[in-house]
Amino acid sequence: MNIIKTGAESKLQMSDLIFTKICFERNENEMGQGLSFGVERHVEKAEDGTHDVILSINLNDDNSAINIEIVAVGTFILTDDDGFTPERRDAIMNNNTVAIMFPYIRSQLTLLTSQPNFPPIVLPAMNIIEMLNMQNNI
Repeated sequence: MNIIKTGAESKLQMSDLIFTKICFERNENEMGQGLSFGVERHVEKAEDGTHDVILSINLNDDNSAINIEIVAVGTFILTDDDGFTPERRDAIMNNNTVAIMFPYIRSQLTLLTSQPNFPPIVLPAMNIIEMLNMQNNI
């Protein structure tokens, strides 16, 4: 792979992304019209200086016909972080990493629900950080 150097590369790099849990439960009930959606994140700092960001979503309908849970773990490296205050470093790890990971989870959800006799679920582009902040203030 050829990587183009622009001189403006991000100091935050995702070195790995794995899905640790993909759960799709469906029963005989007719799928309800309303969907509830929840998201959680957890950041763990490793001894080698990397950060593991655990991002999970839960989705179910109002008729209990489906229950979906997807959990992904992204490993991130913040290079040259000496220029950041601890607060700024925490904000980058809590917010920017989630913004990088979320499109992968959105895509996985659509792939998972694109099966015969089931309407695919496509999450719209959203401000996932604002959603997490709203959930934490409840």
